[in-house]
Amino acid sequence: MYFGSFQMTSQAVVLVLSSAFGYFLTSNLDRASLESWGWRVPFLVGALGRAGWVLYPPQSRCIARIRAVARTVRPRAARPFAAFSGNAATRRCARWA
Repeated sequence: MYFGSFQMTSQAVVLVLSSAFGYFLTSNLDRASLESWGWRVPFLVGALGRAGWVLYPPQSRCIARIRAVARTVRPRAARPFAAFSGNAATRRCARWA
């Protein structure tokens, strides 16, 4: 499908957002304040983003969804290998025996 394009699209979006953030900083801070403390602001924003990622990981929603689906799925047949009986590999091996 198109899931492979998510990485390239997200990289382009992050590039545009970081460029806009850099433009915002350089347009609102003078050169002296940008050189003294302004260059630390993007790192602070990145650290806050990482802290939010750790405090509320998106995987928790995925795990909850997987558990909910697992509760609603019917149990498999009593013979777990019934799906493999009579397949092409079994017939091919039986032919050479």
